[in-house]
Amino acid sequence: MASKAIAVLRAGHMGQSTFRILLRHHPDERFRVFDNDERALPDASVLDPQRVRTHAQALDTLIALAEDEHAFPHGIIATSAATAPGGTR
Repeated sequence: MASKAIAVLRAGHMGQSTFRILLRHHPDERFRVFDNDERALPDASVLDPQRVRTHAQALDTLIALAEDEHAFPHGIIATSAATAPGGTR
């Protein structure tokens, strides 16, 4: 059975701030961090290598993930309005 994970879309400056808060408040959760700029990803993975997996994805893929309620039923956090028109869910 695949483990559940919370998806975090965008790992830039604002995304890192949000992600640090999520790591503190959800110590038992795993996270998958997606960004279209792979240079933003290393900072996210070093915060907690045991719980964090990073993925470079094209912006249209990030938007599709944010709009697909079944992609991450455990939760999607969109850290940029440009990534997810509907905001955070």
